[in-house]
Amino acid sequence: MENNIVLNPIQEKIAQNIFAFDLLIQNNDRRYEKPNMLTDGNDLIMLDHELAFGFHLVPAFLRTNNDPWRFNQQDMAWINIHCLLRRLRGKVYELDFFGEKMANLDVDFWNKAERLIPREWFDKEIFDTIKTHVNSIVEHRQEFIENIKFLLS
Repeated sequence: MENNIVLNPIQEKIAQNIFAFDLLIQNNDRRYEKPNMLTDGNDLIMLDHELAFGFHLVPAFLRTNNDPWRFNQQDMAWINIHCLLRRLRGKVYELDFFGEKMANLDVDFWNKAERLIPREWFDKEIFDTIKTHVNSIVEHRQEFIENIKFLLS
C-alpha cells in the first residue's frame, strides 16, 4: 500500500527540514511504507532513527563516500525511496535556513552532547565517527544544501 498523504504548506516547510536532517544523519529508514512521522494535520513530528548514522556500522575501509556532503550512487539508492523526496519536488525555500542552522553543530554542541549521553550508552569510537562525519558536512554545508536543492529540482 502506498502512502499518498499530501503535505500542506506548513508540513512542506517542516518536511524540508526533516529531509535535510535525514540526509545529514544518513537515515535510510524513512520510506513510503514506513514514514516514521506523526501529524496532527499541521505539524509533522519525526520518529524512530534506528538506522540513523548507519555508516558507522560499515568498516571505514568499506565506506564508499568520502565526501558525505555529495550523494553517490549508493546514497541515491536509499534517497530515491525516501518518503519525502517526491512530495518535496520543487520545494527548496526552507533549505538555506537549514544550512544556517547547521552552524550550531560546533565544538560547544559536541562537548554538550558528549556530557549528556549517559556513560553506559557512550561509545567513543561511534561518537567520534558520527562527529567526524557530521563535521565534514557542516564544513561543506553550502555544497550539501545545493546538492539537496538539486535532488529536489
